[in-house]
Amino acid sequence: MFFLLVLPWLAVAAGPAQPHEPPFEWSQPERIPEYGDMLRAPLLVADAGGTVHAFDLELDGQQRYVILHRRWTLSGGWSSPTDILLSEFMGTAPALEAVTIDGQQRIHLVYYGGDVQGNSVYYTAAAASEADSALAWSDPVPVGVEAGVVGAAGLAANQRGDLALVYAGDHFGDGVYGTISKNNGADWSDAILISRSHGENLWPAYLSLVADEAGRFHAVWGTVNEQGLQEDVRYARLEADFSGWGHETTLARMDNGMELVGAPGIVASPEGLVVAYEDSFPPTKWVRRSSDWGETWSAPVRPFYQIGGYGRPALVVDSGGVVHMLVGNRIPDPETSGMWYSRLVDNNWPPLKAVSARLSAPDFGPCCAQAVVTGGNLLLATWPHNVTRDFLTGAWYSYAWLDAPPIQGPVGAIGQTPPTAVPLRSTVSEPVRPASTGASVRAETEAESGPQDRATPKPIQTALPIFLGTIPVVALLGYWMISRQRGRGTERDLASPRGPDDDGSGGSTE
Repeated sequence: MFFLLVLPWLAVAAGPAQPHEPPFEWSQPERIPEYGDMLRAPLLVADAGGTVHAFDLELDGQQRYVILHRRWTLSGGWSSPTDILLSEFMGTAPALEAVTIDGQQRIHLVYYGGDVQGNSVYYTAAAASEADSALAWSDPVPVGVEAGVVGAAGLAANQRGDLALVYAGDHFGDGVYGTISKNNGADWSDAILISRSHGENLWPAYLSLVADEAGRFHAVWGTVNEQGLQEDVRYARLEADFSGWGHETTLARMDNGMELVGAPGIVASPEGLVVAYEDSFPPTKWVRRSSDWGETWSAPVRPFYQIGGYGRPALVVDSGGVVHMLVGNRIPDPETSGMWYSRLVDNNWPPLKAVSARLSAPDFGPCCAQAVVTGGNLLLATWPHNVTRDFLTGAWYSYAWLDAPPIQGPVGAIGQTPPTAVPLRSTVSEPVRPASTGASVRAETEAESGPQDRATPKPIQTALPIFLGTIPVVALLGYWMISRQRGRGTERDLASPRGPDDDGSGGSTE
């Protein structure tokens, strides 16, 4: 009787249930060991055995570019880096662009580089089981020929094992080009023009490519002008029978000179496509969805009140078909930087949950996330900090178990099962530098509060980090234009510029 009387009181004391609240916590953020100080996080893929493969571009002891490979597992942590491609294969000013893995557990990788003949997107591949051996990787071949002055590419494999590559090129004028392989990368079709740039001195950037369950490929990209500013977000689809690219659509466009539009990411879930990108000023995250695979699109929705401007979001899908998003964003008042997480549940995005956040400081600014789901239900995220060279601290990582079913791998490999004996610690800020005191960690409840409407947020005082990433593009494009005026040749003869938020230290692309 006493229990029956007390039960209602206990229910009230516990407070109302929080709908759609993620039932998990993130591990303590840590720096990836043996990682160079650069403004890039590694590109990630997970094999069927539960191992994550990470790739990044760094400078070796002789200041030569090399592509490094690392493995990560929950039990073993990070392996030491192995250089799988040396500088003689890289060309001038290379940039790591995209990586994917097919159903045969073969990893495919593309990077942008140049030589005296011009710029190209190069392709190489290796079995996942041998990915840490330089001898296992195929000799790089230029499959995206006559690449553009701004390096950008997306790569994906469908369930049949077909590969598709989209990249920024200039063979028939500046625009997005595409090529396909029907035999696991052994041969590639001639590149075709998918979409011509719709203006002078306008180049594709932030290319992303995904495949859906029907075998179609879906591409999104932004454009960058000669001032280094992004102007729009576009989409196109390649049919499963490779009959052609179509359904090109403008998803967002700059309405005035103050807006910053671009840095799109895309993911294909069982429910359709999700595209997240930046728009407005200060730039913030917006989302559009398509339930008919690119035929039509929903109206733009601003899901969070946090300010964006910190690069392309990371979008992944777990074994249950749920879409997860990680973004580098800021709370405007007071200005609080962080790496944030949300997921799509019942057509809604719950308030962003802090993976790592504290008051903004010169040595703290998580951005440009990479993420992958391994075993169906273990989410690993990595990110750098959008800070000046003096405060660069390489890439950081955190992981979380999802409430999704584990999946079975091939040849007896089992899916991941969350351990019960090792609880994850609560979210705290990253100790970016031991000597840095910084501000105290913002309470998670405060970080998640705030309206989810489409009202314009208050301007913030520190706008510099938003524009730091555009400086290399402006400088390189300016150099290109001056060189062209001096008669030094066409843009095909120039060294390739780095991505919009590369610090110049040899990091991989997003």
